[in-house]
Amino acid sequence: MKRLFGLKPLTILDLAAFCAMAGLLFAKAWIDMDYNWDSLAYHVPFAALRTGLVSPDQYILPPSLQAVFDGFPVVQDYLKGWLWKLSGNVNAVNLPTVAALVGMCVALAAMLRLPFSLLLFAAMAIPVIHVAAVKNYVDLISNAAFATALVFILDSFMNTQRVHGQTCWWSLPAP
Repeated sequence: MKRLFGLKPLTILDLAAFCAMAGLLFAKAWIDMDYNWDSLAYHVPFAALRTGLVSPDQYILPPSLQAVFDGFPVVQDYLKGWLWKLSGNVNAVNLPTVAALVGMCVALAAMLRLPFSLLLFAAMAIPVIHVAAVKNYVDLISNAAFATALVFILDSFMNTQRVHGQTCWWSLPAP
């Protein structure tokens, strides 16, 4: 079989399917406003508060939401707020969720040597991921990072001959 850019035809097909699905997810996230209660009540306002799009005087948090605001991961709020601020589109707050899902699939595909599209399609078949993939929840971002790290650690223990497994052990401090 003839190769294009040194890639097998099935690899090209896999990358094309992955890029098409990822592109559709990013497009949906960009054009679709998330009208769920928790999104409008605190996910979007938290991003706006942390990045100065609204002031604390404009959006006064009740005590119950103040506790949530203080306890939520701040990096995600800053990232979402900056994307909103830079783009001028409130729907930009949805993009980090899609990026986390796509990034997890890319990392796992590279780590486990599995097809990119297989991982993305399998993840999208899980109902909770399917629903949250283009929304602005913090759960998917955190859980994608956790799942990737967990698989990395497990793979490092199971396949110590791989470079990342050896690198992981070298980075541990000596007793």
